[in-house]
Amino acid sequence: MRYVRLFLVVLTGLALLCLGIVAGLYAYATPERLSSRIAAALERDCGLRLTPSAPITVKRLPRLEIRYPRTAVQADAARLSGNVESVVISMHPFAVFAQSPKIDSILIDRPTVSVSAASLDRLFSDNTNPLSITIDKVSVTDGEFR
Repeated sequence: MRYVRLFLVVLTGLALLCLGIVAGLYAYATPERLSSRIAAALERDCGLRLTPSAPITVKRLPRLEIRYPRTAVQADAARLSGNVESVVISMHPFAVFAQSPKIDSILIDRPTVSVSAASLDRLFSDNTNPLSITIDKVSVTDGEFR
């Protein structure tokens, strides 16, 4: 009986620890915090600015998915501008706590981007900073680049 009681106490402690971790994820991974963190990384590493037309949505479990609705994209250095119908960034739920989170995939739906070849070359040649995050896969569907 004593071992059963000890087992139940340990099991209850583990359950409370897991509950605390999940509650911390919901408290920390807010749309505002994630949006500002992504915007800062894109501005710092690529010189890109995203301006969503509506608030972003966040799905936290079983995968962390950050969904941008119709979004304007701009990069002054390359004179790049355009719109994206939606962007979905997917990663492990607890990667958000990492200093340099690993992104599993980025799905870009129906981008319409205007940029000249010379400006595009300048965008990549002027950018000497590598990305501060790791991205495994980027998918673009129905894109239009002019």
